[in-house]
Amino acid sequence: MLRKAIVPHFIGKDARDIESLLEYVYVVNSNYKYTGLPFWNCVGHLEVAIFDLLGKVIQKPVHYFLGKKVREYIDIYISSTTRETTPQQEADHFAKRLSETGAKAVKFKVGGRMSKNTDAMPGRSDTIVPTMRKALGDSITFYVDANGSYDTENGLRMARYLEDQKVDIFEEPVPFDEYENTMLITKAIKTMKIAGGEQDTSLYRFGWLAKNKVLDVLQPDLYYNGGFIRCLQVAAMAAKAGIKFSPHSPKTNPLAAPMLHLMAVVQNSGGFQEWHINYPRHKSWYTPHYEIKEGKIAVPSGPGLGITFDLSIWDKAAAVNC
Repeated sequence: MLRKAIVPHFIGKDARDIESLLEYVYVVNSNYKYTGLPFWNCVGHLEVAIFDLLGKVIQKPVHYFLGKKVREYIDIYISSTTRETTPQQEADHFAKRLSETGAKAVKFKVGGRMSKNTDAMPGRSDTIVPTMRKALGDSITFYVDANGSYDTENGLRMARYLEDQKVDIFEEPVPFDEYENTMLITKAIKTMKIAGGEQDTSLYRFGWLAKNKVLDVLQPDLYYNGGFIRCLQVAAMAAKAGIKFSPHSPKTNPLAAPMLHLMAVVQNSGGFQEWHINYPRHKSWYTPHYEIKEGKIAVPSGPGLGITFDLSIWDKAAAVNC
């Protein structure tokens, strides 16, 4: 899809016309028939690369193009994406990472992922929150992600349980496309925020979600949703509706750079931003190496995304002909 349906319509065009190109690539040759996450994920990777190129050309960071910088540091939360651990194993892993990073928030999984109320292992979801609280303490902010594990009845039951446990954000309690059922849960919960949107790519749908306050936090994925420009449009929709914006971004190191630039300019930030728990050791083929101090990462200041790669990595790359 990237090679045949998307890239050819950018070749030979002026990169400064990126916003118009995003609209063009959607309709040219009836590309809208392929709309959805696979299509916009391809566009998002290309758009991010174009912004990196533009920044390097004029020696400015990407956030220079996106808007006024409103913060110098991004507060991060440590995010686990596994359900294969016991509650105690998760707690031990998080305790180690919090000690290393000084992070003040975590996100972990409940349910079984689009599992029709089936838990990943018996009793895991009902015991993980108290186990984590005992290990990490009352000062750590908890986010919990169900990945659409529950029907409405059980999603509401879990939401009320998590609210009683002082969880701050509950993500995707029911399947992501059950918007009315999600809204029922959002309206029923008073002190905990309901979040979602990582699977969505329709700007019209994001507008509807915001206007109707289906969610308290909109979470488009920067890549899945087509890049910086479309995510800024979603952030603006959220701001107009008086709700928060926080992109889905379970990444680290070079792949996390776009999120850092985006959240440097978004005013209605949903608090802490995602940083994967299994961040790798620093590699020699790129610089800089992000340092997390007191749970914060400095907004990149170098040209483009601020990442410099060792040119020798391209010796192993394969050319893609479009």
